[in-house]
Amino acid sequence: MKIKSIGINVRHGRELEEVRPNGMGFYLLSVIKSKAEYIIDGVFYEVTPPSYVIMRPTTSVVFRATKEEEILVSWISFDMSKEEEAELASCGVLYDVPVPVSSITEAEELFAIANYEHYLNDSVHTVLESHVLAVTILMLARQMKNRESNLGINRNRLELLNRLRVDIYNNPKEERSVDSMAEQIGVSRSGFQHMYKKVFGIPVSADVINARVSLAKLLLVNTKCTQREIAERCGYATVFYFMRQFKEATGMTPGDYRKNGSGE
Repeated sequence: MKIKSIGINVRHGRELEEVRPNGMGFYLLSVIKSKAEYIIDGVFYEVTPPSYVIMRPTTSVVFRATKEEEILVSWISFDMSKEEEAELASCGVLYDVPVPVSSITEAEELFAIANYEHYLNDSVHTVLESHVLAVTILMLARQMKNRESNLGINRNRLELLNRLRVDIYNNPKEERSVDSMAEQIGVSRSGFQHMYKKVFGIPVSADVINARVSLAKLLLVNTKCTQREIAERCGYATVFYFMRQFKEATGMTPGDYRKNGSGE
């Protein structure tokens, strides 16, 4: 493992939206200390602090602030071999998914040590910073391994929920009822709604809207589709309902969002 760069307690304004459709080009460990939003391989995550995520180099990602507050994040970009990636995975490390944690105190201390070692110029600093990075990731992974027990949801249900969410974002046009989704997971309607919010931090109905609005944004900026065509592709019965829900979600009409290029 080799550290490329480090940022500690970096602040970004509420206008931040970093879009990397082809990935970052390097591994990135981020410790998130404020509310933020991710779209990772088409799946939306509403992140509450403290959380962290380890991104692979080629994973598609959108990272952006919420309307409520600026982003505060510490990060380490680094390179490592596929063998090192697999070794960390065997220790319980997950990639490409934000993970909430109870504390980041240890991680912050290790970030400071890694930062100190990174800028030294002696014969052992590269070895030391590599080991500090590995320890940081593994200590965070220790909390990650307790995630299932903390959520109180078995692995099979978590897997079904993750698959459902990926499908929601990959196929936002599909009409879904809460009852049908609950049946898909094998729980009651109320149990499903509670479970979905507990795992993803957002109500399922709001997440379905996010999936549709996210696709609409891409189509508005990157295609010449009419608003009626976009409404249909995003699962809206009428263009008027699409326009109303888009404005409620973004604060802008679809036309203004397209005119502005990125909606910023």
